[in-house]
Amino acid sequence: MNIQQHLTTNSLSWKEIELDLFRALQNAFAELFTALLEDIDRQLAETRDKRRYHLKDKRRTTIQTLFGEVTFERNYYLDREQNRYTFL
Repeated sequence: MNIQQHLTTNSLSWKEIELDLFRALQNAFAELFTALLEDIDRQLAETRDKRRYHLKDKRRTTIQTLFGEVTFERNYYLDREQNRYTFL
């Protein structure tokens, strides 16, 4: 059931409607933010110095945001100059 159906088929107070809408928007913004962060990471991967940064694997990263917890995947690299693993 989408949010509009939920709001119109249930007898809710304005406060409940506000909270339901707030949660739905939080989830939507978290999904958009996740997509944005993964796109930025993809762009960094494409433009990196490939001789210096060797892709090791992808790592799941979780951060706290105003939208709630956001989990996304980031590329994890071996920095051949510093001989250490890092994110870009």
